[in-house]
Amino acid sequence: MVQQISLNTKDVLRKINNDLKFTENIRLFSEKEMSEVVDTGHPFRPKNSAVLFVKQGELQIKEQITPITITGESFSFINKKYVYEIASISEDIELVILTYPQEFPDRIIPHINKQKVYRNLDKQHLYNFPITNGESDVLWKNLDVIGYYLSHRQEVDYTTEIVESYFTGLAYRLMEIVDRDNQELRDKMTRTEKIVYDFTSLVSDYYLMNKHVSFYADKLLISERHLGTVVKRETGKTPLIIINEFLINEAKAQLADFSLSLAEIAHNLRFSDQYSFSHFFKKHLKISPTRYRKEVERLI
Repeated sequence: MVQQISLNTKDVLRKINNDLKFTENIRLFSEKEMSEVVDTGHPFRPKNSAVLFVKQGELQIKEQITPITITGESFSFINKKYVYEIASISEDIELVILTYPQEFPDRIIPHINKQKVYRNLDKQHLYNFPITNGESDVLWKNLDVIGYYLSHRQEVDYTTEIVESYFTGLAYRLMEIVDRDNQELRDKMTRTEKIVYDFTSLVSDYYLMNKHVSFYADKLLISERHLGTVVKRETGKTPLIIINEFLINEAKAQLADFSLSLAEIAHNLRFSDQYSFSHFFKKHLKISPTRYRKEVERLI
């Protein structure tokens, strides 16, 4: 006996619409469309995570508190958890920004080894990754194919599956480069450089939850005094100054979101009240949060 399967038209249409909606957040932007992805003139948090590919020219950005120079034939990860600021863009810049929803790796987890391939998509990277000529040809071709299917998403069957497949292949290649370069970087680091690198990475992940230097020293399995000595010697700053720089940068990004009140921002940054936050902000920047917000509003 053949079992008959009845298809609910509404369910089918709902699935198609969900797939189309999902791929809307996987988008490609050129240098001419950068304003749709990034803000200028002040720190900001991206709406989606992304991979930034630079074909030529130079881009000066700040990720959290770390200045990064991204030059031609390289790529860098943009994490929506972090705060960025555009310092300068050369006139000959040519780039592609591939944005993707944060849940994208989870969506395709049955098809890949998430721990190996995607672990770095959710981590801070302190520098950009150079691309060789051979790698460049492959990556740009992949981006062209992804761009084609995204622009024809309503005309081609199985667009979501095709985009996922090419995105996964691209991610494998990027992670191979990242793993190689990260290992080379750590191999060249001294013991004290590794401590500072790991400290700033931890602060980047936890500064909204913990402002105490002892917390980070415990995470690194070293004494608070040793952490302070190493960080001061390598950076010229105390660990507390670095933690505060992260908080100030975060405060600037949230003040640029005019939907948030000062009380909400104070709560987000784990201050006891709005007045404590305002005192902290003015102490470090010599300007009140309200005045800073007005200056940002004037620039936009």
